[in-house]
Amino acid sequence: MRGGCGAGIGADCGLGRSRPALPVPAEMGADADFIAFFSRRTSTGERMVLSAGTAGGGVAALLAVTLFLPPSIFRFREVVILGKPARLSELDLVKRMGVERGSSLLTLRLAPIRENLLKFPWIDQVTLAKAYPGRLIVSLREQEPVVLVERGGLYLVNRRGELFKKVASGDPRDFPVVTGWRDPQRDLLLSFIRIAESFQERELLRTVGLSEIHWDEKQGATLYTMRPVIKVALGQKEWERRLEKLEQILPEVGRDKGRPLSIDLTYAKRVFVKTQS
Repeated sequence: MRGGCGAGIGADCGLGRSRPALPVPAEMGADADFIAFFSRRTSTGERMVLSAGTAGGGVAALLAVTLFLPPSIFRFREVVILGKPARLSELDLVKRMGVERGSSLLTLRLAPIRENLLKFPWIDQVTLAKAYPGRLIVSLREQEPVVLVERGGLYLVNRRGELFKKVASGDPRDFPVVTGWRDPQRDLLLSFIRIAESFQERELLRTVGLSEIHWDEKQGATLYTMRPVIKVALGQKEWERRLEKLEQILPEVGRDKGRPLSIDLTYAKRVFVKTQS
């Protein structure tokens, strides 16, 4: 939607659109004043364009041009959102930015806007850029949960092992649950995430599915599959190798002796399988 109102941002103004209106440099910092362009038609009908970089002479050139223009030209008129958020509407996103109606893009500080947006737990990264005369570019990356952790409640965890949000009504829950983990260090949790990712990467394991990863200081890691439910003992080490072994034996397990109930992979040269009698 194109923002064409004169009252600034709000319900009457466009919030953004999917077209790539202006390129945002990949090396741009989170709080950069990127001078993307300035363009207008002169009284003779000729187009005057200013193109510049992120600082230095570009900024000085733009300020020189503003001496001949009314301040209203630089009123904040439009937000272009790159990476449309799935869990936050564009209107709510603009409200969370905390920008006042009629603000001047020239004096607008980007750091407070970024901080306001990052308070929403589903937003992982924010990059902001000014595109003069009146446009603000907002590039978002949302959190991508990979597992849940049970620690007095369920928490969503991203690939970096960060517990970024306690699960609430409406939040997704279709992830393996890590239980028994109390280690404040993130390395162990990252290892559990790697186990969950291995189940997604290996076709047979993905078909079986992973419901829970349970950690015990003495017995190590125990997995619970979904289709069917099987208790799988992985132990304290060599988890990747033991997952490979699990994938190899699953087609044979239970073929002749009934549905498997548990599989113990903790022994070097043997696999113990308990089946339903």
